[in-house]
Amino acid sequence: MRARRSYTILADGAPVTDNRSRVYAADLSINNPGSPTRITLGRQISGALASVGVFDGVMAELVQPSWSTGAFTGSQPDPLDLGFSSSIVQGGFYTQRHSRPGAAARWVLTLGGSGSYEDAHVNREFAWLQGSYFDRRVSAFVTQEVDYYRAWKLQPGMHTISPTSTFAFLQVRPTDVVTLDGGFDNRRNVLLYRDVVNPETNFDDTYRQGAWGGISFRPVPRWRVGFDARVSSGGSMGTADAYTVSLAADRLTRFGVSLRTRTTYYVNPQLTGLLQSATLGIDPGTRIHVELNGGVRSERDPTADPARTTSTWVGLDADVTLARAWYILASATRQRGGLDGYDQLFTGLSFRF
Repeated sequence: MRARRSYTILADGAPVTDNRSRVYAADLSINNPGSPTRITLGRQISGALASVGVFDGVMAELVQPSWSTGAFTGSQPDPLDLGFSSSIVQGGFYTQRHSRPGAAARWVLTLGGSGSYEDAHVNREFAWLQGSYFDRRVSAFVTQEVDYYRAWKLQPGMHTISPTSTFAFLQVRPTDVVTLDGGFDNRRNVLLYRDVVNPETNFDDTYRQGAWGGISFRPVPRWRVGFDARVSSGGSMGTADAYTVSLAADRLTRFGVSLRTRTTYYVNPQLTGLLQSATLGIDPGTRIHVELNGGVRSERDPTADPARTTSTWVGLDADVTLARAWYILASATRQRGGLDGYDQLFTGLSFRF
């Protein structure tokens, strides 16, 4: 269950308050001890159905030590407020091969298909192939979606069978000191529900699509220095190049002090920008963690008025374990500058049983 209150100051100075409370996810799984079958009802997402996303419905699965298969049916949540909706119904299946439990190298290969329909008309029909591999030195993940377009949906230049969304990620640790990573992302739609929104998260969401590569060093166990370069195509200004330098330090004192900083320079045909953020964390006890974060994002567009805009933000997060089963979190963020400003407060309470 999530409750959120945001206070926004618009460009003309008018304040806007927004309060939202809703059940975000709840599901029930039924599985007899020792049985390979499982039935899950409610709002759910499965790693085998990552391309499908969140759905409200039922999924039946047969899980064996080296393979599994399943089928599902349900409806898609409302795209704006994630509330229950029956306007789009969907169904599908998956079949999966994977490494046996306890293997040193873990791998998964999944093939699936899904169709969604609105008022008996096709919304989307597609298949996906998804693979992952993990061992001590290598981590890899790739997913490819292939859409099927019926004749009446075809537009000039389109094919009946069309590869669409692609995501690939590879990370290699040749030594305990050096880590290399790279990836590619041209997925059209990625559902994100963020508890905290600030100029840094807005930047990452805007320039999500593209290809990237990076390298990081851990000269001593508690310090890490990284650099990465990204070519993006998802921004409203067109393509953009971004270069990021990061520094992280973990558990520097007996109070668990941690520090993370990031500096990103980006440029596209219309503007140049600089994003600087920092986070300071501390663990004053075994049951509490506190973080102070903030930063500045500055952009220069010679064709705009004013030519330079700057946004600054500061935030405070606290996580508290009240007892073995109870957990509370609170987050407050204030952002000023740019096109508008806002105050955001988020609180949550979890009970595990």
